[in-house]
Amino acid sequence: MARGALIQLVGKIASSILGLIAFAMMARYLGVEGFGMYTTVTAFLQFFGILMECGLTLVTIQMISKSNADENKILSNIMTFRAITAFLFLAAAPIVVLFFPYPQIVKVGVLVAAASFFFVSLNQIFVSYFQKALRLIVVTIAENVARMILIVGVMLAVYFDMGLLNILGWLVVSNLINLAISWFWGAKWLKLRPAFDWIIWKEIW
Repeated sequence: MARGALIQLVGKIASSILGLIAFAMMARYLGVEGFGMYTTVTAFLQFFGILMECGLTLVTIQMISKSNADENKILSNIMTFRAITAFLFLAAAPIVVLFFPYPQIVKVGVLVAAASFFFVSLNQIFVSYFQKALRLIVVTIAENVARMILIVGVMLAVYFDMGLLNILGWLVVSNLINLAISWFWGAKWLKLRPAFDWIIWKEIW
């Protein structure tokens, strides 16, 4: 546990530094108005992210930590549950934002960045499993690789002057890569598939 905590601490410090580098480049390139739009997009989606989460990460850890828990069955159902609920919540965001007096680029940005939040929400299920299994090195590697991809993407966007939407696109790519790494390593121990077991879904609710 101490080793896992140390790995997570070092990983968080590294990912925070990489994140600050990425945000600094964004702020410098986009300027006050452009970075304000970026913040508006992410803050708006965060409301839906909070509603979508509803403690499911902790619920996942609790359910798979029970004695004789069938991790594959439980996580398959939770992943299916999360995919459906995340899609429904995040699909509503680009519609709801149309009723707000934001510039058009912010409304399009919400549509683009919603995919990023979807990938993050799915990845949280793997994070819960890796925390329970004390395999936090996977979480650390995935998160830091994703941050490095984001930095490269922002650098390209700045160099070629591609604008806010392209940066949001790279945010989507980086979070997709994070999920892909987690899924790849998770597949070594888990066999996830779409599942609907009413008893498990009722327990999740």
